Amino acid sequence: HPKRGNAREALLAAAANEIVPTDKSGELIDIAYRAMATNPYDRYQSVQELQDAIREFQSHSESIKLSESAEVHLDEARQQNSSDEFARARFAFEESVKLWAGNTAAVEGLAVATLDHAQNALGQENFELGISILDPTVAEHQGLIKKLKERRNARRRLAMLTRVAVGVAILAVVGFLFASYRYSVDQQ
Repeated sequence: HPKRGNAREALLAAAANEIVPTDKSGELIDIAYRAMATNPYDRYQSVQELQDAIREFQSHSESIKLSESAEVHLDEARQQNSSDEFARARFAFEESVKLWAGNTAAVEGLAVATLDHAQNALGQENFELGISILDPTVAEHQGLIKKLKERRNARRRLAMLTRVAVGVAILAVVGFLFASYRYSVDQQ
């Protein structure tokens, strides 16, 4: 029976304190290897230390799940040009990094999502949003911040010129009406 052979092999390996290699890898496998180390000094020195390692693995696992969720939101944001989806992606990446600062995928994802969100804000002419989510101390953000501020300032100048032009037009109409009125009064 195949299971008996495997169980027998496992028992013989355990009795000889031999760790059978596996093709699996990852943080949990590393914890297991350390817990089963042949040399007692290489093992966790207390149950608390082993529990801490498992808890840390669990937080890393949760961080990875959040990061994967953030990637889905980022893809949707790009497809829909949705500021809300970009914000969700950035939030999930931020929370992922809070759980595990060593989650490089989340750190990189947050950087990309932030730039994409700001670029989307520029495309939607939401200049203040774009400026607010970027960090002027980050070199990769500086060019986009400059572009957002230039476009914002150009829009403000155009709005001011429009207000001035409307004001001048109103004054011209009022002046014309006043002159017409004066002319008609003078003609009577």
